[in-house]
Amino acid sequence: MLFLDPRQRELYPDFDRRAGEAVAALRRTAGQFPDDRDLLGLIGELTVLSEEFAGLWAAHPVGECGSTAERYHHPLVGPLTLGEEVMHLAADAGQRLVVLHAEPDSASAAALRLLAASVR
Repeated sequence: MLFLDPRQRELYPDFDRRAGEAVAALRRTAGQFPDDRDLLGLIGELTVLSEEFAGLWAAHPVGECGSTAERYHHPLVGPLTLGEEVMHLAADAGQRLVVLHAEPDSASAAALRLLAASVR
């Protein structure tokens, strides 16, 4: 979705960095599961349908999990800055837990409260 949906550029103000990180994480997963046909199919599809993905994939980035601050632009509440923690759940299963959080009392926390209220 990141590479095939043009709306993603609006959602991620730091799209180029985010795209590079996504490809690096995918390459890491592909290294763990080199015989996974679904994964190979996804990589092939993205390579054919997205020149941007193909260029990043050819650069051979490999990513690790960690903590970052991610910026988003949500169509309803505008800009958000959220902390992102990525942790491996099982080294051999390829599972990761991604936790997004806003700083307490920040504009992003207020925006998340507005979003939560809009779905009740």
